[in-house]
Amino acid sequence: MTRRPAFDAPISTPDAGSDLVGPLTESAPGLLSYLPSPDQKKKRQRTWEKQNKPKHYRGVPADIRHAVREIAMDLNVTVDDVARAFFEYSLECISLGTLRLDAHINRKPKAQKMTLFPFTGAGWATKGWNPTPPAAPANSKNQGKKTTKAAWEEMVHYRIPDGLHEQIKSTAGIHFPVGEIAAVLLKHGLEAYRAGILVFTPQPRIPIVARWSSGR
Repeated sequence: MTRRPAFDAPISTPDAGSDLVGPLTESAPGLLSYLPSPDQKKKRQRTWEKQNKPKHYRGVPADIRHAVREIAMDLNVTVDDVARAFFEYSLECISLGTLRLDAHINRKPKAQKMTLFPFTGAGWATKGWNPTPPAAPANSKNQGKKTTKAAWEEMVHYRIPDGLHEQIKSTAGIHFPVGEIAAVLLKHGLEAYRAGILVFTPQPRIPIVARWSSGR
């Protein structure tokens, strides 16, 4: 028998039953073929999110926001539900006259913008031979960066009905910032809840299950 070189291609021999199975590419599909393609995956319908867009309120203090979150976690409800309850309760108190919103003038030194050029002339002058340099501004780089945010920089958002948001805006009117009114309403509701006047009764959510019938 002639010895074949080791580097020659192997001689193909038909396997048993090859005429029944056929090539590998024509065999039965594997498990991966049954998985849906990325294009066929059903996308989540965010209907509720679209119908209840978040409403933003600027100027709500951090302690009020944290208190609302803690109550929501304790009751196993959403933060939006707690905020909505506080808003609705406080707006009802306004309609009943038990909560009043009184306007007052902010008399803080920096509440009103100043000018260096009043009608009487210019607000600058030169000193004598021994000038005294003014103190560095509070927000100077030498004083370091400010770590706490100002009240107007605090931002919070809740998913509440559009009609409720419009009531808050209407209550604010042209005299009050909307975020300031939201903070007052939340604080009033929070105080009533802590005093036991406002009582929450959480209810279990009932999931909607699709049912089907064959018609027989």
